[in-house]
Amino acid sequence: MRKDIIAMVLAGGRVDELSVLTLKRPKAALPLWGTYRIIDFALSNLMNSGIDIVGVLSQYKPYSLIGHIQNGSHWDYIGRGREVRILSPFKGNYDSDWYKGTADAVYQNLNFVSHYDCDDVLIISGDHIYSMDYRKVLAFHREKEADLTIVFKKVPLKEAHRFGIAQMDESQRVIKYIEKPSEPFSDYASLTIYIFKTEILKDLVTYNAHHGRTYQIYSEIIPYMLENGYKVYGYIFEGYWQYARTIQEYWRTNFDILNRDNITILESMNIRTNTNYFEYSDTPPAFISYGSRVQNSIIPPGVRVYGTVINSILSPGVVVEKGAVVEDSIVFGFTHIGQNARVYTTILDKNVQIQEGVVVGEKKSGDDLPITIIGRNTVIPAGTKIEGNCIIYPDLQESDFKSKLITRGSEYKGAGV
Repeated sequence: MRKDIIAMVLAGGRVDELSVLTLKRPKAALPLWGTYRIIDFALSNLMNSGIDIVGVLSQYKPYSLIGHIQNGSHWDYIGRGREVRILSPFKGNYDSDWYKGTADAVYQNLNFVSHYDCDDVLIISGDHIYSMDYRKVLAFHREKEADLTIVFKKVPLKEAHRFGIAQMDESQRVIKYIEKPSEPFSDYASLTIYIFKTEILKDLVTYNAHHGRTYQIYSEIIPYMLENGYKVYGYIFEGYWQYARTIQEYWRTNFDILNRDNITILESMNIRTNTNYFEYSDTPPAFISYGSRVQNSIIPPGVRVYGTVINSILSPGVVVEKGAVVEDSIVFGFTHIGQNARVYTTILDKNVQIQEGVVVGEKKSGDDLPITIIGRNTVIPAGTKIEGNCIIYPDLQESDFKSKLITRGSEYKGAGV
């Protein structure tokens, strides 16, 4: 089947910096803004850019990601000539293995690339938050007759050491690229968005499969191309983009949706999601009871509020009981907050049970964010106090809590652990 361009989405990473939030899901499957998941931004961008064939390269605990994407119909990837495929790693008899890196992931799926006989391959990260028309990048790529085009964005120089950094000449040809330099020489950061000429990509990942060490596009393929005279260009992006790789960044990205200055930008993104996932498909409209209070918050379908919710983001199925207060917090789906409980500056993962009278977290003060995280499926016993900057592991039950106090900064895995 002939296609002009196809896309491959790198969506398999866990990201250790996100702590217990990614113990059981890849970063791309994390909820965002109440009803979305981070992968929605990549898929919606591809849909809006008219790219018909998408392969999603998953690896780390992909169940939630696969369940969310399903057959791709929620992003119009259904019908003749349009599809999303989940490309999972496998173990073969000889040289195939679990994905060793991004270059190896592409190498293991060259049959997917070859099937469509395309001129170019778009490779993107599935765990960044932004809106982009990839057609503009493709037009730039072809105008420059580039072998590889990388999308860059200016970042504060003090943050540049966290990214792949490039220096470009006046024509935007990349003349120097280093991944995460200790002393950044530029403020142009890679957004992990690449367009390769197909045949060059095939040759490079095949060579790397037999001679590589890290098996990564950013640390081996790109430097090899620059050293050997390939035409590598940089496309500069100036729109909204968030990395959300740390707890603090994920927190701030969520709260961008509550910032009135961002509303116009966010409304223009045209982001779609899967609202028919079995847990969400039958949720009723949100219910806010008489006498409750809701201020500057996201209250999606399926939420019931009998208490107070201030400056917070709730997901479908959340219940806030009478007398409970949720403030400056992010609450994932089907979490229950009991009567007279207090939740401040906290991320509550899915299916958490906060029982009566529990106090979680501390009120934020200025830029100080003493963020507490409670992992999914955990039950916090009545009367417990959990202070700020704590991490509570998933799947804990009442019997796992031998004390009514979890002190500030604790990482709690359960009694005796």
